[in-house]
Amino acid sequence: MNTHIRHTLLSLLILVPALPASAGISSVSSKEVIAPPSPPVASAWEITVAPYGWLAGISGTMGVGGFSADVDVPFSKILDHLDMVGAVQLEIKHDRWMLLLDGMYLRLSAGSSDTPGRLFSSVGVEVEQVLAEADLAYRLLEGKRGFLDVFVGARYLYLGNELSLNLDNQGVSDISTDLSQAVVGRLTSAVQAAISDKAPELGTKGDAAIQIIAIKILKDQATDLIGKYPRLPELLHAINNGSGPVNAAIKDLIAAKVEQAQGEALDDATALVSAQVAAAKAKAKEQLKRAVSRAEKQLAKKIESTIKNSIPDHVAASKSWVDPIVGARARYNFSDRFYAIARADVGGFGVGSDITWQAYGAIGYQLTAHTTLELGYRHLYVDYADGNFSYDISTSGVQLAIGYRF
Repeated sequence: MNTHIRHTLLSLLILVPALPASAGISSVSSKEVIAPPSPPVASAWEITVAPYGWLAGISGTMGVGGFSADVDVPFSKILDHLDMVGAVQLEIKHDRWMLLLDGMYLRLSAGSSDTPGRLFSSVGVEVEQVLAEADLAYRLLEGKRGFLDVFVGARYLYLGNELSLNLDNQGVSDISTDLSQAVVGRLTSAVQAAISDKAPELGTKGDAAIQIIAIKILKDQATDLIGKYPRLPELLHAINNGSGPVNAAIKDLIAAKVEQAQGEALDDATALVSAQVAAAKAKAKEQLKRAVSRAEKQLAKKIESTIKNSIPDHVAASKSWVDPIVGARARYNFSDRFYAIARADVGGFGVGSDITWQAYGAIGYQLTAHTTLELGYRHLYVDYADGNFSYDISTSGVQLAIGYRF
């Protein structure tokens, strides 16, 4: 090989390593390793959204406008009475601090399981409930086995109650008769005590005095009725009204009783002892007796009519208030998948409700790293009263929730 060829080959060997990769020759070293991507930086914020279904029954007493009804609908039958429900929980966590939010809407209707006394054949109940809760929580303990949180917050409640009242005609009639008989019985004694030996001198003054006594008797009896049955404000109003139908009937009864008493107070010694006089007196007494009986029946009818006119077909009212609450919740991990969780709170303290408390316990399962499923039991008790509106109700039942953590 001549000198020129050797120089050419040597030049090519020197240039080959310097050729770019685009020329078809790789320049990557066999010892070079590609680094894996860096793991994402964990966020200090966590957000968990948990829609839930609460198959809850209600039991207790609720009152509207002076009328009340006992309600008992077990959660096993709640689907028969449930009109609408929607609920969701939200948790926002940063380090050891959390904001816990809960919202629920519930509407159901049911018949009263225990109608209040003889006045009603049935009472229908419709309840609309809105619950909104916000709590500030702090994680006291946290470890592989679980955690313990404490919280303070406020629970807003809106309640709309409606009662449909169906009168029992026979019951109303019986109560009216009882009232009338009570008035008549005590009125007889009052008349006898008020009439002197000089019956013809009784006059208007005596009639007015007896009327005052009779009105008081009827008021006492009506007040006693109100204590046993739903309040009847219109009945008392009718009694207080001197020109009302009840008082007109009382005046008629008073007149009949006064006339009867006057007839019985006649001195037999001044009368002629004869068969004709005896027969006339007997006839007069029988006529007076029938007059009193008619007056008694008329009074009973007036009372019955007043009761019926005093009770509406339905009454409705709504209230909203805010209860301060304090509570705690805890979780215990049985394994990487299964866990138990519990929560309890108490509040009201007379600020809104007289007292309210809640308890919840559930078994949970970790479906994925971000998703959980919980099945538990929840109980909420509220005792609230304001004027003619009262709500002393327990709401409890099975709760199913699925949570997703971002």
